[in-house]
Amino acid sequence: MIRHKNGATSTSARQPDAAADARRGFPPVSDSASACAFLGISEPVLREAMRCRGLPYRRIGAKVLRFSSEALAAWVKGATGAAGDDHSGDLDGVG
Repeated sequence: MIRHKNGATSTSARQPDAAADARRGFPPVSDSASACAFLGISEPVLREAMRCRGLPYRRIGAKVLRFSSEALAAWVKGATGAAGDDHSGDLDGVG
């Protein structure tokens, strides 16, 4: 239970919202399922793209993965990729 300064109480913590993150300058992030939906691919194809094609992601701890919508869109357009990577803009088989 959370007790506020005005004496009111609440039982659940307030969840951060996208507007608050935007005001703080943090880009919106998503989990693996949302990234799959955004790209229109399955989880195994997402993992393959992370491993072999340079799909941008962040690992938080041992198991949590987060994806930036902006970074994913740039990756699809071929704006990112390792130097000399012939497949950075090639999405054959990814979908």
